[in-house]
Amino acid sequence: MLSHPPIQVSDFERHVQLMLAHDGILFAQEYESIEPGQQYMCENSELEVNKPKNRYENVLAYDHSRVILRSMDGGPAAAGIDYINANFVDGFRKQNAYIATQGPLPTTFTDFWKMLWEQRSSAIVMMTRVEENHKVRCHQYWPDKGSQMYGPFTVTLQDIVELAHYTIRTFVVSTREVQQFQFTSWPENGVPDNPMPLLLFMRRAKFLITPDSGPVIVNCSAGCGRSGVYIVVDSMLDRIKHSRTFDVYGHVTCLRCQRNYMVQTEDQYVFIHRALLAAVKYGNTEVPTRNFRSHYERLTRRMSAVGNLVYTDAAYVDSYMFQKSYILASSPHRETIENFWKMILNSKCQHIVTISDADDEKDDSICYWPLDRPLRFARFVVEFIDEYNKIDYFVRQFTVTVVETGLTVIVKQLHVTTWNERCLLAVAKEVQKIRQHKSKLNVTPITIHCSDGWGKSGVVATLLTIIERLQFEGVVDIFQTVYMARHQKPGFIANEVMLLSFLFYKSIIA
Repeated sequence: MLSHPPIQVSDFERHVQLMLAHDGILFAQEYESIEPGQQYMCENSELEVNKPKNRYENVLAYDHSRVILRSMDGGPAAAGIDYINANFVDGFRKQNAYIATQGPLPTTFTDFWKMLWEQRSSAIVMMTRVEENHKVRCHQYWPDKGSQMYGPFTVTLQDIVELAHYTIRTFVVSTREVQQFQFTSWPENGVPDNPMPLLLFMRRAKFLITPDSGPVIVNCSAGCGRSGVYIVVDSMLDRIKHSRTFDVYGHVTCLRCQRNYMVQTEDQYVFIHRALLAAVKYGNTEVPTRNFRSHYERLTRRMSAVGNLVYTDAAYVDSYMFQKSYILASSPHRETIENFWKMILNSKCQHIVTISDADDEKDDSICYWPLDRPLRFARFVVEFIDEYNKIDYFVRQFTVTVVETGLTVIVKQLHVTTWNERCLLAVAKEVQKIRQHKSKLNVTPITIHCSDGWGKSGVVATLLTIIERLQFEGVVDIFQTVYMARHQKPGFIANEVMLLSFLFYKSIIA
């Protein structure tokens, strides 16, 4: 049998590249060699009284590591009453650091909150949405608002913060404050193509979770696939603080001895390595605002590691608060005016930021909006309403009317004609006001366009995103913001790093 010793952090990138070669055959072999752990007994899960409490017939809780519920008087509970499909699993140098559990069923909501209470847990990590692919993956086990009783436990929703990639809910459970961290950007099929949102989520959770509370409760749907990914990555990030080595193989093997099917697929196993590689390659690039000025030169050097990618014409880009918050596009030419307005209509966009610069010889922007007469196309008509000068930019309003239905939407344009920090900061503040009046349910994308579709547009989008995060967390991370955006918009901010840093510095002292 092949040995799988820990990998030095300094060798990890080379190791991952070797494993990925030849269609990842070495990863496939390594994953298949991990003991499945199905030799352990699951007698309690298979009791007739407990079978309805299992979300999936084949995902059972090992007897030796299962969480045992107590009776209401605090003593041992009778068979059937003490059961929940959940297992203690270890972290790095910490026994029972986590509880891996299935997404609760309506019949086990009370058991879930009872487990949390008895184990003195104050943090829940949820790695799934309630519904995916039109199927319920995890029933909603918390109140939407106010308070709800789950057996003897009163659960009160105290606060909710919904961001682009995750949601944080704060509950009071009887007398204890509990936070739930729900990662909402795992795709319905497969694994994320970019590990950065998950690392951002994990970093925030680690910062907020009280270290001296009970086990972190981690659930997805079955409580073994995505939950396993979270636990392994979190444990390995703890490990490198002490030993500067990774042992993914060993830790997955350990988890499989505590709960079956942990890290369910080969894709998940490979993704763990990709996430850890991103974590060590780019590090923690968050900077407290007070340190930004002295740190920014190092940030700009590191940003060059992302590289320049191939340009695409228009793409959605997330902000900190919202997914698909912006559409970044190149300014339309005469032959693409109709397609540009069609994009505005189809994406339900209500705001456009137009960046043109008379001092830039490469800027060939044209007037693509109507002036004294409507723009008429096959499916819709664009008409001018009004215009006024805000000193730093122009504001115009248009109506876009669908010919077939008569549906009319109002679109506002913010037109920057001079590329300097005063104008851009003024537009950024205006866009912030627009976003403040939008909830996650009714947010519509803001289209930002410039001559090439990535440089100046990217600066504006990134400036807005890092200001959002600054207001919520008090940290700046230009590198990670650009890195994540380049997965959505190749070529994003190719040559504007210094200007972006300068603009941000200006914005925080303004």
